Amino acid sequence: MNNEEKHPDPFGRLMENDASQDRFRNMDNLTALSAAIGPSADNQPDDVARIETLMDMLGELNLQETDGPTGYYGERLRQAIVAYQRKNQIPQTGVIAPNDATMQAISNAVAALNSTSDNRHSGGPGVAKTVPFAPITRSITPSP
Repeated sequence: MNNEEKHPDPFGRLMENDASQDRFRNMDNLTALSAAIGPSADNQPDDVARIETLMDMLGELNLQETDGPTGYYGERLRQAIVAYQRKNQIPQTGVIAPNDATMQAISNAVAALNSTSDNRHSGGPGVAKTVPFAPITRSITPSP
């Protein structure tokens, strides 16, 4: 194999250019899980990456610490999920499944964020409350 068939991965290693190293497919719909994630779940990397991204958007996880989603379910993500469940009065299992109470709460929160983002772009309410660039990762409060 020559270098024309390789490309650098996020760590600078040369990888084969065969799409086998593509990270996290179908990230355009973050709330569409294919299966549950959690301590005893199968934890498909794409689903875990979606939840990591959502937890970052909702302020429960800082993806800057890992330079983006990792696709691995571990203690850090479990703690973020449990914190989110606690704040939303959902049983604190550390598990998220498609269409469960936690995923429904996340979907509603993301819809609210998107609504705020839409208002921001149209000059409507929420302009001063959101980060001034997309994607929205955190809400900010204006200084008094």
